[in-house]
Amino acid sequence: ISSALVISFVQLWRHVGAHALARGESGGAAALLMRFRQLVEERFREPWRVERYAEALGVTPGRLHAVAVRTLGRAPRVLIQQRVLYEAVVRLERSAITIKQLSFMLGFKDAAYFNRFFAKHVGLPPARYRRACIRRDVAGRAPQVPFTFFDWP
Repeated sequence: ISSALVISFVQLWRHVGAHALARGESGGAAALLMRFRQLVEERFREPWRVERYAEALGVTPGRLHAVAVRTLGRAPRVLIQQRVLYEAVVRLERSAITIKQLSFMLGFKDAAYFNRFFAKHVGLPPARYRRACIRRDVAGRAPQVPFTFFDWP
């Protein structure tokens, strides 16, 4: 029940934030980052580059980069990658979807590239990560996510 409440509050916060942005109530870096996050949520499965996000937001890639690094300490590219990785981790831990299906679902045209991408950022290839999660679940330990997409506005 508490998880459902948290999800509901997050969705409500996003919905209210979107309407506030549409009315122009927010300005500056926080508004730009909120709009960027919304776009990432909508498009992270598509192979959009930072330039395309910046264009959709009506700013230059340099401005988006500067605001993200100054405010969050991470480049927009890293934030996009973190969102993709978060989705991959959740799907690997909680579903029986194949690695190939997952890679295509996340917008990778090649499953081997997804494997290299995942291994580079997580430290294990996706199949080994899934096996480690199964062993961890059997042992009753809590999951460890080495990154989180949800720590930025």
